[in-house]
Amino acid sequence: MFKEQFTIIPLSKLGGHPIKFISAGEEHAAVINNKGDLFTWGLNDHGQCGVEVGESEVISTPVQPFKGNSMS
Repeated sequence: MFKEQFTIIPLSKLGGHPIKFISAGEEHAAVINNKGDLFTWGLNDHGQCGVEVGESEVISTPVQPFKGNSMS
């Protein structure tokens, strides 16, 4: 487990568009903006955020695991 932290994430880090959907679990979260871009962050020790597991198990700023695959 990682130390709990709450961080305000600027809208510009989420593609600069309003949020349409959000899903949050105990250790990771995901949002989809109204353009259809997906962003994830949180604990990624088993790839929960949709990106390759690297040296760091925690993704502290939003990433786009499927960049370019916008929803209509």
